[in-house]
Amino acid sequence: MNRFFNHAEVYHGDAFLMDYSDQTNSARGVEIYPTKPVDIAAMHIHNPTLLSYWIVNLEQHVDFFRKADGSIVSNCEALLASQGVTCPWMLLVELKYGLEKNAKKNTKLAKDQLLDTLDFLVTKNVVTHKSHHFYLLFVHRILLLLEL
Repeated sequence: MNRFFNHAEVYHGDAFLMDYSDQTNSARGVEIYPTKPVDIAAMHIHNPTLLSYWIVNLEQHVDFFRKADGSIVSNCEALLASQGVTCPWMLLVELKYGLEKNAKKNTKLAKDQLLDTLDFLVTKNVVTHKSHHFYLLFVHRILLLLEL
Protein backbone atom coordinates (compact mmCIF):
# COMPACT_ATOMS: atom_id res chain seq x y z
CA MET A 1 0.00 0.00 0.00
CA ASN A 2 2.87 2.37 0.70
CA ARG A 3 3.85 2.10 -2.97
CA PHE A 4 0.79 4.20 -3.75
CA PHE A 5 0.27 6.14 -0.53
CA ASN A 6 3.37 7.50 1.21
CA HIS A 7 1.39 8.24 4.39
CA ALA A 8 0.05 4.68 4.70
CA GLU A 9 0.54 3.26 8.17
CA VAL A 10 0.46 -0.28 9.50
CA TYR A 11 -1.74 -0.75 12.54
CA HIS A 12 -1.82 -3.84 14.75
CA GLY A 13 -4.56 -2.79 17.15
CA ASP A 14 -7.59 -0.55 17.30
CA ALA A 15 -8.01 2.62 15.28
CA PHE A 16 -10.30 5.61 15.59
CA LEU A 17 -11.36 7.60 12.52
CA MET A 18 -12.90 11.04 12.79
CA ASP A 19 -13.58 14.04 10.59
CA TYR A 20 -13.14 17.46 12.18
CA SER A 21 -14.05 19.39 9.00
CA ASP A 22 -17.50 20.60 10.11
CA GLN A 23 -16.50 21.13 13.72
CA THR A 24 -13.49 23.32 12.82
CA ASN A 25 -14.63 25.03 9.59
CA SER A 26 -12.11 22.82 7.74
CA ALA A 27 -9.14 23.98 9.84
CA ARG A 28 -8.76 20.26 10.58
CA GLY A 29 -10.04 17.35 8.55
CA VAL A 30 -9.90 13.57 8.78
CA GLU A 31 -7.66 12.24 11.51
CA ILE A 32 -6.81 8.68 12.51
CA TYR A 33 -5.42 7.66 15.90
CA PRO A 34 -4.88 4.48 17.90
CA THR A 35 -6.69 6.01 20.90
CA LYS A 36 -10.21 7.36 21.29
CA PRO A 37 -10.55 11.14 20.96
CA VAL A 38 -12.33 13.03 23.73
CA ASP A 39 -13.60 15.93 21.63
CA ILE A 40 -15.53 14.28 18.78
CA ALA A 41 -17.46 11.13 17.93
CA ALA A 42 -15.25 8.65 16.09
CA MET A 43 -15.62 5.42 14.22
CA HIS A 44 -13.89 2.67 16.19
CA ILE A 45 -12.09 -0.15 14.38
CA HIS A 46 -12.02 -2.85 17.04
CA ASN A 47 -9.18 -5.31 16.48
CA PRO A 48 -9.00 -7.74 19.43
CA THR A 49 -6.93 -10.30 17.45
CA LEU A 50 -4.25 -7.67 16.68
CA LEU A 51 -4.42 -8.36 12.95
CA SER A 52 -1.97 -6.21 10.97
CA TYR A 53 -3.58 -3.90 8.44
CA TRP A 54 -2.81 -0.84 6.38
CA ILE A 55 -4.68 2.35 7.13
CA VAL A 56 -4.62 5.39 4.84
CA ASN A 57 -6.07 8.83 5.46
CA LEU A 58 -7.04 9.64 1.88
CA GLU A 59 -7.21 13.38 2.61
CA GLN A 60 -3.41 13.24 2.80
CA HIS A 61 -3.28 11.99 -0.79
CA VAL A 62 -5.20 14.57 -2.79
CA ASP A 63 -2.74 14.40 -5.69
CA PHE A 64 -3.33 10.67 -6.07
CA PHE A 65 -6.96 11.43 -6.96
CA ARG A 66 -6.12 14.17 -9.47
CA LYS A 67 -7.33 13.47 -13.01
CA ALA A 68 -5.48 14.48 -16.19
CA ASP A 69 -7.63 17.63 -16.46
CA GLY A 70 -6.59 18.70 -12.95
CA SER A 71 -9.91 17.98 -11.27
CA ILE A 72 -10.10 15.76 -8.21
CA VAL A 73 -12.03 12.49 -8.22
CA SER A 74 -14.68 12.35 -5.54
CA ASN A 75 -13.27 10.06 -2.85
CA CYS A 76 -13.92 8.77 0.63
CA GLU A 77 -11.97 9.52 3.80
CA ALA A 78 -10.09 6.35 4.62
CA LEU A 79 -8.88 3.06 3.27
CA LEU A 80 -8.04 0.03 5.38
CA ALA A 81 -6.52 -3.06 3.79
CA SER A 82 -5.33 -6.40 5.07
CA GLN A 83 -1.66 -7.11 5.28
CA GLY A 84 -0.18 -10.57 4.78
CA VAL A 85 -3.36 -12.65 4.67
CA THR A 86 -4.41 -15.33 2.19
CA CYS A 87 -7.83 -13.75 1.62
CA PRO A 88 -7.15 -10.00 1.14
CA TRP A 89 -9.79 -7.43 2.03
CA MET A 90 -10.19 -3.70 1.70
CA LEU A 91 -12.52 -1.40 3.62
CA LEU A 92 -13.36 2.07 2.30
CA VAL A 93 -14.85 4.46 4.86
CA GLU A 94 -16.87 7.64 4.45
CA LEU A 95 -17.86 9.64 7.53
CA LYS A 96 -20.63 12.23 7.57
CA TYR A 97 -21.60 14.43 10.48
CA GLY A 98 -24.81 16.27 9.92
CA LEU A 99 -28.38 17.08 10.71
CA GLU A 100 -31.03 14.40 10.38
CA LYS A 101 -32.75 16.39 7.63
CA ASN A 102 -29.61 15.96 5.47
CA ALA A 103 -29.28 12.20 6.00
CA LYS A 104 -30.85 11.22 2.67
CA LYS A 105 -28.67 13.62 0.67
CA ASN A 106 -25.58 12.56 2.65
CA THR A 107 -26.31 8.88 2.01
CA LYS A 108 -26.36 9.35 -1.77
CA LEU A 109 -23.23 11.51 -1.65
CA ALA A 110 -21.41 8.96 0.52
CA LYS A 111 -22.38 6.08 -1.77
CA ASP A 112 -21.06 8.00 -4.78
CA GLN A 113 -17.81 8.85 -2.97
CA LEU A 114 -17.23 5.23 -1.95
CA LEU A 115 -17.91 3.85 -5.43
CA ASP A 116 -15.84 6.59 -7.12
CA THR A 117 -12.94 5.78 -4.82
CA LEU A 118 -13.11 2.07 -5.59
CA ASP A 119 -13.37 2.69 -9.34
CA PHE A 120 -10.37 5.03 -9.24
CA LEU A 121 -8.29 2.53 -7.23
CA VAL A 122 -8.99 -0.02 -9.96
CA THR A 123 -8.17 2.51 -12.70
CA LYS A 124 -4.84 3.31 -11.01
CA ASN A 125 -4.07 -0.44 -10.68
CA VAL A 126 -3.95 -0.36 -6.89
CA VAL A 127 -6.41 -3.26 -6.86
CA THR A 128 -8.56 -5.25 -9.26
CA HIS A 129 -12.17 -6.23 -8.72
CA LYS A 130 -10.95 -9.78 -8.03
CA SER A 131 -7.87 -9.07 -5.90
CA HIS A 132 -9.72 -8.31 -2.64
CA HIS A 133 -13.01 -8.67 -0.84
CA PHE A 134 -14.30 -5.09 -0.77
CA TYR A 135 -16.36 -3.48 1.94
CA LEU A 136 -17.80 0.02 1.64
CA LEU A 137 -18.83 1.64 4.91
CA PHE A 138 -20.77 4.86 5.37
CA VAL A 139 -21.10 6.20 8.92
CA HIS A 140 -23.57 9.02 9.45
CA ARG A 141 -23.37 10.77 12.80
CA ILE A 142 -26.53 12.78 13.48
CA LEU A 143 -25.90 16.11 15.17
CA LEU A 144 -28.64 17.12 17.55
CA LEU A 145 -29.63 20.74 17.88
CA LEU A 146 -31.40 21.75 21.04
CA GLU A 147 -33.46 24.89 21.01
CA LEU A 148 -33.89 26.50 24.40
